[in-house]
Amino acid sequence: MAQRRLVSALKQRKPGIARISSSVQIAESKLIARSRGVRRHKSRDRRCFDAASILLCCLLGVGLSIRAYADDRDRTIFQFQHTAWTTKVGAPGGIVALAQSSDGYLWLGTNNGLYRFDGLNFERMDPVTGPAFPSRSVSRLLALANGDLWIGYRGGGISLLRAGVNRNYGAAQGLPQGRVRSLAQDGEGTIWVGTNGGLGRFEQGRWKSVAEDWNYPGNAAWGMDLDRQGTLWVATENTIVCLPRAARKFKTTGIQVGQVPRFADSPAGKIWMAETTRSVRPIPEHGLSTADPEIRVGSNAILFDREGSLWITTLGDGLRRVPFPERLQSQKIREFSQKIESFTAKDGLSGDYMGPILEDREGNIWVGTDDGLDQFRKSALTPLTLSGKFHTNQLVADNGGGHFDIRSE
Repeated sequence: MAQRRLVSALKQRKPGIARISSSVQIAESKLIARSRGVRRHKSRDRRCFDAASILLCCLLGVGLSIRAYADDRDRTIFQFQHTAWTTKVGAPGGIVALAQSSDGYLWLGTNNGLYRFDGLNFERMDPVTGPAFPSRSVSRLLALANGDLWIGYRGGGISLLRAGVNRNYGAAQGLPQGRVRSLAQDGEGTIWVGTNGGLGRFEQGRWKSVAEDWNYPGNAAWGMDLDRQGTLWVATENTIVCLPRAARKFKTTGIQVGQVPRFADSPAGKIWMAETTRSVRPIPEHGLSTADPEIRVGSNAILFDREGSLWITTLGDGLRRVPFPERLQSQKIREFSQKIESFTAKDGLSGDYMGPILEDREGNIWVGTDDGLDQFRKSALTPLTLSGKFHTNQLVADNGGGHFDIRSE
């Protein structure tokens, strides 16, 4: 694949992700409009056509109800419009990081470089101005509102892309050594980094280690998250600590954990963690707690979407979704339980070993896997399973070729 230079790429047309979504929505609206306003054609048996029209109207009434119903969390994962881009169609494999920049592009960090996706094409990106990236193996991405893109690497080191100009940071600039495991920006605009060698923050053009003077107890830093109150949560190698907004001393939670690469802030105000070695669950408010729910599946990433549903990536068994996590109460959900939704490669997922997950500004869910990229989006038309002995039939066709299919399972 030809590599696009950053400087020239930033001058190209507007990103295509939003444009594609809008185009699909327009097409869906036209299909509904055509189905509603079917022209009457001459037929030998008008009664057959009238019966079909009555049936169609009934189905459209059901369809409109489904569209209203699909605005809430009752929509199942199979009623999202799913699209998979695999390595066979040009998508990169080994996607470990996702970010959406302020111009709408989707950025992918992979084991083989940095890619940008406009909804149609994947482009591997290399800087023109400034030094080359120190590594091809990206581990984390952080996109800021001002257009900056921070890039962390598996072998250590960080790059900052600003207006197409690259700058690299390493141990000589104060960066904690080892694999970059997390990047975050706090409420004051400070950039934080978690690595195998510790926790750091970016001050006055340099990185500074955060250790005992901040009451930070860890030798490493895994996942990080800034919650709605501005509190910064950090997973060390064996526990979880938090730093309230504007504070200069971390508070300990006292809980013991394994590897926690991600946190997520739930609408109910609880912070959930994804633990690769155990499960997905909320952080107990007062040490150990058996009253909280627990989904016993190892995970690299979790996400609460804008409607409050919980999405979970797994380490070899696809995607999980919990439409109403607040209804779990204190349940302990087993790995292959039918109590939560599951979507795997058998259902069309690009791969079952999953890494990052992201919700873009339009509410679409993006997931990176070892074998490609997946998108889940809501559409105006929702798949509907009808009871009865219906088969796939074309009921109505206008001059433009639009049609309405009835399907049953």
